[in-house]
Amino acid sequence: MNFQNLPGQLIVLLIGWAFTLYLQYNANRRAEALKRKDKIIDRLDNLSSWVEDEVEKKNFDASRAEEAYTGLMLELELRVNQFNGHVRASIVDIERVGELRGLDFFVASGRDELSYKARALASQIVEEIELGCDDLYFNRSVLGRINNFLYELSGVAFGLLSILIFSLLVWAFSNLSLG
Repeated sequence: MNFQNLPGQLIVLLIGWAFTLYLQYNANRRAEALKRKDKIIDRLDNLSSWVEDEVEKKNFDASRAEEAYTGLMLELELRVNQFNGHVRASIVDIERVGELRGLDFFVASGRDELSYKARALASQIVEEIELGCDDLYFNRSVLGRINNFLYELSGVAFGLLSILIFSLLVWAFSNLSLG
């Protein structure tokens, strides 16, 4: 068994494991972000149906509906803030979610329009989320691909340069000790 190259082999092994962990970490962050995005979109899609069902109730009470709606909005804002924090970017402007709070359940003449307003605002937010995630995770432009390729290529070049320098140092020290 030859232990002369053992330190070099261990360092290359550690570099390989570090690269694998880096890729896995990024894949996990991306999967979690997309899962959170889907939950937010599901909430927004169900919101207009909830408003429509609530307004059409025979025993409709505007104050109870407003209270429940405020709770839904708080939960949605919390999820959006968590999502923005997770992706480390402001994909969804919290003010856009705040616009949904503007629905007024107390005006009797506008109750028929509430679900349409909620659907329109929710659709705008969903579109903003989808476009933001596409830009962040699925950048399909040629320049973006070239930029990503150059970034990854520079990482590979740095890794190879590190291995080369380490190999030269091991070779130099082994020649010094033999000579």
